[in-house]
Amino acid sequence: MRLTNLINKKKPLNEAEEVQLNTLKPQQQKQVKEFEKILDGKHKQIWSGIHGVIVDIEASGNFGSGYRFGADHLKKLLALKIRWIEADGDTITIAF
Repeated sequence: MRLTNLINKKKPLNEAEEVQLNTLKPQQQKQVKEFEKILDGKHKQIWSGIHGVIVDIEASGNFGSGYRFGADHLKKLLALKIRWIEADGDTITIAF
């Protein structure tokens, strides 16, 4: 069988799917709630997949347009075992 035929018969890889907060493990739910508390925001979307969990949090006005995170915020976020954080517009995205 040719390689192209093998590739065409494979199912596409689904790296992540959108999930609801209540479908996460209790510890992960707790982490999302802590992120919301630290950032004074509310989650918009949560994705779960082969790379872990990624949550988009709608930021409140507390961070302004520059999204500077002080040492206190960063210490709290790092204590929650985040992999990375990104700020874009009104959304702060955290992978854990």
